[in-house]
Amino acid sequence: MAPDFTAKAVMPDMDFKDIKLSDYRGKYVVFFFYPLDFTFVCPTEIIAFSDAADEFRKIGCEVIAASTDSHFSHFAWCNTPRKQGGLGAMKIPLVSDTRRTISTDYGVLKEDEGIAFRGLFIIDTKGILRQITINDIPVGRSVDETLRLVQAFQFTDKHGEVCPAGWKPGSDTIKPDMQKRDLKTEQASLVFVKRMMAVAVSSITYLRGIFPEDAYRSRYLEDLCIKVLREDCSTPGANKVVKWMMGCFDALEKQYLQIVFIGVYTNRDDPNCIIESYQFKFKYTEKGPQLDIFRKNAVQMQVTLEDTRRASVLLIRKLFLLMQNLGSLPNNVYLTMKLYYYDITPEEYEPPGFKQGECDSLWFEGTAVHFKVGDVQTPFHTLRVRVSAEQGRLAKLQEENHLRDTKLEKNEKTDCQKKELDEEDVPSEDESAQFKKPTRPLAKKKALVKTSAKKKRVI
Repeated sequence: MAPDFTAKAVMPDMDFKDIKLSDYRGKYVVFFFYPLDFTFVCPTEIIAFSDAADEFRKIGCEVIAASTDSHFSHFAWCNTPRKQGGLGAMKIPLVSDTRRTISTDYGVLKEDEGIAFRGLFIIDTKGILRQITINDIPVGRSVDETLRLVQAFQFTDKHGEVCPAGWKPGSDTIKPDMQKRDLKTEQASLVFVKRMMAVAVSSITYLRGIFPEDAYRSRYLEDLCIKVLREDCSTPGANKVVKWMMGCFDALEKQYLQIVFIGVYTNRDDPNCIIESYQFKFKYTEKGPQLDIFRKNAVQMQVTLEDTRRASVLLIRKLFLLMQNLGSLPNNVYLTMKLYYYDITPEEYEPPGFKQGECDSLWFEGTAVHFKVGDVQTPFHTLRVRVSAEQGRLAKLQEENHLRDTKLEKNEKTDCQKKELDEEDVPSEDESAQFKKPTRPLAKKKALVKTSAKKKRVI
């Protein structure tokens, strides 16, 4: 959500008025910051946005400008003719942020000078941030590009389609897979589950600040702006995680993969002592939709597209909520990934990028708390996500009902492998029967060499 605010503004009629962002709910809002009144670059873009205000209003969008100057300074600037370096008559309000609280909340404050960078935010009818652009002080912004982006967001809101790069009203769009009815095929289901895992892993690493901003690209799932790891980014650790996922996808295609375990640790020489973990469990249905023979009438248990869509959005929302409320990780952390397979997996099989794992124990440092984030089903696959975190990072969530304490002594190292792979996680004999009778332990662990990617703060 866009941070709400109440502030004094100079309105188009030159009156002073206290305005609230929430007063604009139901409309799109373009909210942009500029550094200072009475400067050279600022009036050019402010005037350009003001002159285009009617164009924005035609599509149900309001434009608001803000700086850390006082409303009296805004008033004087608007009272100065444009030929003399002033703004002249304005069609948009100019907000005064003299306390720097708004620019701080939006992350655009240049603290050493007490002025704002050129941040631009597109906020939708529900108050959700849809676009964030922050320019350095010398570079202005494009009104035409901002108008195009608002039109693109409004189009996707209405039609549920994807607008490609450079899209303009009337251009072709792309219909996302979630809107197609081909999840009834196993191949489409496989592609969907791969994408869900990629989104979940990317969201976790982004929200936990493990890789820098430029390691991700933006995508949308319903009204959620999500970050997805780039395959071609310049961050070695992020590239390694992408390669890990490609190896997971190979095992997923063969229906070998049972569990993906991602551990976060701080001692690069001891990857088995973890402080946080993320677990993805997969199940496969070989024949698609099944019949429920326990009901009075044999009824086909169809997993509908709407069920899958709703569950996928809910899972990502819950993951967002959890990641945003966990305490910060230490400055330097490392990742390890371990794979567990179903018993049909050939002994010699190794996914690309992985090697045979050792049967060593995983230890959780501190008191572990486990979260069942959610699951997503298609007619052919089920993906279940769990997160484990150290209790000391849960201050914001201690009162929530979904916390489940492991009842271990605080600061005590515990055998996390046993806790993570409990009875609920290991498949029963009935579950394994759809493959074959087990001839060795149900979960066989493979481990990937640890990554040396250090944690970086997302700014």
